[in-house]
Amino acid sequence: MSLVDLLFSSSLRSENPPIMLPADPDLPEPAVSSRHCRFSRLRSRLSRGRGKGAAKSSPLPPTSPAIPFSGVNTSSPNPSLPRATPEPLPHHGSLRSGSQIHDSLHSMTSVKSAIGLDSIIEARREDGDLVKNMVHIEAPFGKPIEEVYDGVHDGRVLGKGVTGLVRLATHKATGIKYAVKCLNLSKFDTEESWRQLRDEVFITCQLDHPNIVRLEEVYESHSEIYLVQELCLGGELYDRLDDQPDYHYTEEICARLVKQMLSSVRYLHSKGIVHRDLKLENFLFISAAKDSELKLIDFGLSKHFSRGEIHHESVGTPYSVAPEVILGNYDERCDIWAIGVITYLLLSGEPPFGGCGGPEPLMTVRANILKGEFEFEPKELWQNISQEAKDFITQLLVINPNNRPTSRDAQTLEWLKLWASTEKKQDKSMGKLNSNVVKALINFKEYSDMRKLLCEVLSFTLLPDQIIDLRREFGKMDTDGSGEIGCNSFKKVLMQNAGEGMLGGLTEKKVEDIFNAMRVRKSEATINWHEFIAAGLSQCKVDDRNLRLAFDRLDSDHKNYITLDDVLNLMGNDGKKDDLKQMYDDSLDQCQCTQSRITYEDFLLLMKGQTIKRDVCNPLFYISC
Repeated sequence: MSLVDLLFSSSLRSENPPIMLPADPDLPEPAVSSRHCRFSRLRSRLSRGRGKGAAKSSPLPPTSPAIPFSGVNTSSPNPSLPRATPEPLPHHGSLRSGSQIHDSLHSMTSVKSAIGLDSIIEARREDGDLVKNMVHIEAPFGKPIEEVYDGVHDGRVLGKGVTGLVRLATHKATGIKYAVKCLNLSKFDTEESWRQLRDEVFITCQLDHPNIVRLEEVYESHSEIYLVQELCLGGELYDRLDDQPDYHYTEEICARLVKQMLSSVRYLHSKGIVHRDLKLENFLFISAAKDSELKLIDFGLSKHFSRGEIHHESVGTPYSVAPEVILGNYDERCDIWAIGVITYLLLSGEPPFGGCGGPEPLMTVRANILKGEFEFEPKELWQNISQEAKDFITQLLVINPNNRPTSRDAQTLEWLKLWASTEKKQDKSMGKLNSNVVKALINFKEYSDMRKLLCEVLSFTLLPDQIIDLRREFGKMDTDGSGEIGCNSFKKVLMQNAGEGMLGGLTEKKVEDIFNAMRVRKSEATINWHEFIAAGLSQCKVDDRNLRLAFDRLDSDHKNYITLDDVLNLMGNDGKKDDLKQMYDDSLDQCQCTQSRITYEDFLLLMKGQTIKRDVCNPLFYISC
C-alpha cells in the first residue's frame, strides 16, 4: 500500500481525547456516540443542495472513523517484528525531544519506567527549565496516583479512544478537578508508539502559553500512564459550532478565535514544535462563557523540528490534513493549512474539502485536497462574508507550502488586522493598562530572588477564574501575538501609558529594570505567561489550595519540607549553583531556620515576604515580623 493510500485508510494516525466537561455538572454522562446526534441538524442541510461535488455538499458530521486515540498506528502491518533501534532525532537547541532524552540516557541509567520517565526526570534537571520542571513527574512506581486523586478509575468519562480514556478526577487535598488521560500501555506495541508517547510527555511539559492546555502531573503504574491536565469546562469548539445561529460563527467571533489559534501555533513553531493534528476537536473552551478563550490540546502527534527539516510520517485527520502531508513531504506549515480549513468551517459550518464523515468517499476527499480546489458555497451564505475573510482562507489554503504564510505572517493578514482595529474602537479600554497590575509589576522588582521563584511556582497552581484580570493585561502587552512579551513591546506599552499620565513618572531605565526583574529565567529574552502571572500575583485570588499545591510541587518527593536540592532540581542550569545556594541560605536566615530545610510554615512566611523570630529555648515557637 502506498503512503498516499495509507493516509486515508484505517491506519491514519490521529489522537482525539476531548478534555472537557459539560457546563452543567449535573448533566448525565454523555454517550460516546453523542456527537452523531448533535450534528443531525447539520446533516439535514444536505437536502438543500450545496453546490458542485461531494466535497462541498458534506455537512459537519461526527469525528472521522477509524482514528485511534493515542496518536499511534495500532494496525501495524507486522506486529511480530522485533522493535527497531530508535533513530537519533535532530537536536533543536535545548528543546530536546523525549525520545532523544530517553535514547541518550538509556545507556547511563537502568530504565525502570516503561517509557523512560526516570530518564526524562534526570534530563529535565540537566537542561534546567523551570517551566518543564514545574510539571511533576512522579518517580516511576512511586506514589500511586490513587493516593492523590479520586476518580482515576471510576470518574466521569470525558473521552474515549483506542489506547485509553480521559476521566474527570478530583485532587483529594484541594478538591480541584482535573482531566486525567489514562493510557493503557499494552496498546503501545511498536517502538514508534513508545517514541511518540515519550515525545508527547516531554513536549507538553515545556509549553507555557495562555491558549495551550497545561500538563500538571504524570504518573505511571505497571499497566498505565496517567497525564493529569487542567480541565476545560466549556467543551469542544467542534460542539459549540452546532449551537451557533445557522450553525456557523459571525466574522467577529471567528476572527477572535482564529487569532487565539494562530497565537498558540506561532508559539509552538517558535519552540521548534509542529502540532500535526489541528482540528476543531483539539480546541477547547476554558469556560461556558460566550467570550471564553480557547485552549489547544492533544500533542500525541506533535514533534520537535529543526529549521528546514522535512517530515514524512502519515499523520493527521482527513478533513484538516494538508496536501503535502498526504504526499509524505512536509514541514511545520502543514499547521497553517489546518488553520485555513478550520476558519472555513467556523464561517460556514462546512469543511472545504469534505472528510468530516459525510457521504463522499475518503479517496474523493484525498483528491480534493491534493487539487486544492474549493469554492465559497453556498453563495447566499458567503455573500455576507467579507472579501478579506475569503482572501485570508485562500492565502492559507495554498497547495505549495513555500507560498503559504508562516504563522507570524498569517497574524498580519488584512482580515485579522481589520477586526483587531474594530475591536479596539469598540473597547476604549484596550491598550490602557490596569494601574493596580502595573504597581504589582513594579513592586515585584523589590522581591527577594527566593520570593520571586516561589511566586512563579505558585503561579502554576492558579485556575482560570483566578487570573482573569491578568490574562487581559497580558494580552495588552503581547502586542504581536507571540504568546510572550518582548522587551520592546513591554517598554512601548508601559511608556505609552506613562505618557498618558496613568502610571506616574516611569522612565525607560526603570521599565527595563522591571522587565529584567520579571524574567525569573535570565536565559530567556522574553517574559512568558507564568512569569507575568508571578509578577502580578498580588492581583490574583490566591487561596490555601494554591499554596498547598505550590509547596507540594517543590517537595516533589513528599518529605513535608523543602531542601536546597529541591530548588536545584527545579532550576537546574537556569541558575548557577553558587547563586542558588546563596539565595536559599538567605531565605533560611529570613526564616531563622535552625535546620537546612523550609517547612510549610516557613514557606508561607517567605511567600508573604515576612521574617520570624524564634524563641531561643523553644525553636518551634516563633512570631512573624
